[in-house]
Amino acid sequence: MAEYDRFNTRFKSICKKRGDDAEDAIVEQVHTAFVSCVPGLPENLMHDIAYFFVESCGRGDGDDRVTLLGAKLLEVLYLIEEEYDRVEESFDDTEWGYIRDIISEFAMDIPQEKLTYIMRQLVSRGIMDR
Repeated sequence: MAEYDRFNTRFKSICKKRGDDAEDAIVEQVHTAFVSCVPGLPENLMHDIAYFFVESCGRGDGDDRVTLLGAKLLEVLYLIEEEYDRVEESFDDTEWGYIRDIISEFAMDIPQEKLTYIMRQLVSRGIMDR
C-alpha cells in the first residue's frame, strides 16, 4: 500500500470516529498519522511540514479546517511519493515557497531520487525563480 493510501485511510478513520473530540485533538491525530506515513525521511522534516499546514489551514472552521488539512497533507504525500501527477494541484504560491524552502533545508537527508523529483516539480512551476 502506498504511503498516501495509508494516510488517506487513517485520515478517513479519524474523521469518522471524531465524535465530540475537540478540534485540536483531531488535528493532532491527523498530524501524527501524517508523520507516521513517511518512513525513510527525517521526522523533523515531516513534523515541520505538518505544523506548517496546520497553521496554513487554521483559517477554516471545524470540519472545513480538518478536511483542508487532510487534503493538503495528502497532496504532500503524493509529491513525496513521486506521484504528484495523480492529483489536482491545490498548493498556492506561499505553500510552494514553503515546500521549496523546507526541502532545501533538509536536502542532504532526502534520498537523491525523491529530491530530484521534488525539485523537478518546483522548477516546472517556476518556484525556484522566486
